[in-house]
Amino acid sequence: MKCPVCSAELASNSYGCQTIDVCPQCGGIWFDSEELSAVANDMIQKDFIQKQKPAAAFHPGLQPADEKESNIFCPRCGILTKVFNYCYDSNVFLNKCPSCHGIWADQGELEDVAQYLKGNPAVNKYVKSLANELHKRGKQNAIFRLLKSRLLSGIVALLYLASAIAFGNSQIILKMVAFLVLPLACIWFSDAMGNYTGFLTFPRPAITQKTPGLFVALVGWVLLLAPLIIVTVVIIRHVF
Repeated sequence: MKCPVCSAELASNSYGCQTIDVCPQCGGIWFDSEELSAVANDMIQKDFIQKQKPAAAFHPGLQPADEKESNIFCPRCGILTKVFNYCYDSNVFLNKCPSCHGIWADQGELEDVAQYLKGNPAVNKYVKSLANELHKRGKQNAIFRLLKSRLLSGIVALLYLASAIAFGNSQIILKMVAFLVLPLACIWFSDAMGNYTGFLTFPRPAITQKTPGLFVALVGWVLLLAPLIIVTVVIIRHVF
């Protein structure tokens, strides 16, 4: 096979259990399918590779540095290779044959791949803690969305109204509607109500500080579920 970059004859070299094709002129390497990761991991195990630098680990996504990378033909199949970012976020751009799945790496890129795979314990620890924090925030956000859910609170309100219509009269229905206004307002418009400062109806004192919307929504749910809790307690006492 000939080098797809400088057309020199590729020389076969044994590395561990793998046989790779190296260009003696430009230093590029051709890896058959699955050979690249095997060679890189072998280099890591033999401690040939230094730890990944934090700056490299957190470097933003790049684009191929050279347009020549887009015009490399597979030395085995002769078809145009495709440029790809190794492991999607390594910022090591290699060329892969869509037919035989072989990979071409320019000089130094094998070491870059191995360094990416080796990583850095300090970076890995930071990434793990960051992932845990994001997971924790995700749970908190799910609770926030639940407390401010118009759909869920609306279903509860409709159940109240349905019960009032089924077992009560027009006066009870009107009282139920009046009762539902405040808790639903606290849940549906929690942020707006929490941001309000100023006077309420006399003789109530003025509100001088903003209230977190989550707290307002929580109060709304307490008010909304209060009748259900009271009825449940009464039934339990009656039964036991």
